[in-house]
Amino acid sequence: MKALGIIAEFNPFHEGHKYLIDTASALSGADVCVSVMSGDFVQRGGYAYFDKWKRAEHAVKQGVDLIVELPQIYASASAKHFAGAGVKILSELSCDYMAFGSESGNLDELIQLAEILSKVDNPNSGLFYESFRNGIKDKNKEGITYPAAREQVLKEMFPDADFSILRNSNDILGIEYLRALLENDSKAEKHLTPIAIKRIGDDYSKSASSIRAALKLDDVEGPRLAKMQKKYFELIRYGIISKSEDELEGFDSANEGLGNKLKKAIRHARTVDDLIERVKSKRYTYTRISRLLTHILLVNNMLEARSPNYDNIYIRPLAMNKKGAEYIRKIKNESNAIFIDDVAKVIRYEKDSSIIETLMTDIRAADIYAMLQDRDMYSESDYVRKTILL
Repeated sequence: MKALGIIAEFNPFHEGHKYLIDTASALSGADVCVSVMSGDFVQRGGYAYFDKWKRAEHAVKQGVDLIVELPQIYASASAKHFAGAGVKILSELSCDYMAFGSESGNLDELIQLAEILSKVDNPNSGLFYESFRNGIKDKNKEGITYPAAREQVLKEMFPDADFSILRNSNDILGIEYLRALLENDSKAEKHLTPIAIKRIGDDYSKSASSIRAALKLDDVEGPRLAKMQKKYFELIRYGIISKSEDELEGFDSANEGLGNKLKKAIRHARTVDDLIERVKSKRYTYTRISRLLTHILLVNNMLEARSPNYDNIYIRPLAMNKKGAEYIRKIKNESNAIFIDDVAKVIRYEKDSSIIETLMTDIRAADIYAMLQDRDMYSESDYVRKTILL
């Protein structure tokens, strides 16, 4: 069976996702579609609009055959680690192809930028690495944001390449997927073939952001989301006031005085957005602060928990259809990866402490999500919930 892999959040699932799945499936000729999906908290920080089980079930109904969870320590990480862990899991699942949406749709250009970024971001590349790092530091001192500084420095180092692509959110993720593929292909026995699908505009389908905006105004979902937002802020506020500045500085995405700014701003802020607006600057971007708040809430130093080789991950199915079930049975017989069907059993018997730590963060995230929604923590717990078979 040829397998197509997709890394996604489905927050929420929309027609663009459906277009990506259908188009990539047709181009690849794949027999099965597998998706690695974020859990209850997402890459840009904050919670998903619907829990992971509901999103996974809906995605299977819309054409994905198998949904597995991207561990939380990577799901709410930077684009580099989000992509790296996702690609690692797709490789463990023996996928033949990996598809992603792209504003440019130009795979050759994206590969070129992935190769350049891999070179300048590698400490072993000597002058390339030093010039890149020092150039960004100098521009940051001038008050230029990291994304803009990175583009300017890269343009100075490689004048023939088009780095304007780095302004597009899906292209940025696509480049990180390709960087992860370059790294993974040097270690894996099986090669993942990338497929870039040019995104279609809002004239064809609503973007996830516009759907989320509409949900906030919905008569049913609006009040639910408003309650979640209020509770989320209360938990964030407690997390900040209960920790010292040094403890806050120890979190991934913090340092450089951000802990101090959070401690001062939290006494005046009224919402999460208000807090972020009070703290953000050219140095501290909105996304960086939003992601930091999620890390504080999950009570985990994500930087220390993550593995550079992504060897603390596992394959945990959330939902599947019969074709997906057949595929994962086949892969289990061929792979040395850790498959998790019963969380409680793994917690009792798994000897690898890094696997346990990773899984405990997923469990904690699900528990907090249940709190945000006023749901029963036992019945919604990862200890109890089982893979959905459709």
